[in-house]
Amino acid sequence: MSFKVTAAGASHEPTLHCPNCNHEIRLTESLAAPLLAEIRQRFQQQLASKDAEMERKTEALRLEREQVAKDREQIEDHVAKRLIAERAQLVAAESKKAREAAAAELQAKEAEAAELRANLLTNNAKLAEAQNSKPN
Repeated sequence: MSFKVTAAGASHEPTLHCPNCNHEIRLTESLAAPLLAEIRQRFQQQLASKDAEMERKTEALRLEREQVAKDREQIEDHVAKRLIAERAQLVAAESKKAREAAAAELQAKEAEAAELRANLLTNNAKLAEAQNSKPN
């Protein structure tokens, strides 16, 4: 079948040519209506199919976005917990260092005090000896 616009008359109606006898048949509204209805139904089915596919894709995208948001929240929670734990470890390590430094400083001061006491005892002994050896 082939469509052809005829130049006969003022109206231009599409025509069909019979493949067997090559007879020209005008495509009137009554002949075209079933074809148009079939084509319209096919396009409506395709449109409904595309709409359903678009709806499925939209739903899948929405679910994926929700999952990404949940995953992001879990990661942020994990990072926050890890940060808190690392801060606690850092605080504990720094506290230990500070205690060790204070203990070392205290030991150094005690050693210095012991040395000064020893020097004082030595000086007191020398002073006492000097005072005893002096004639009155």
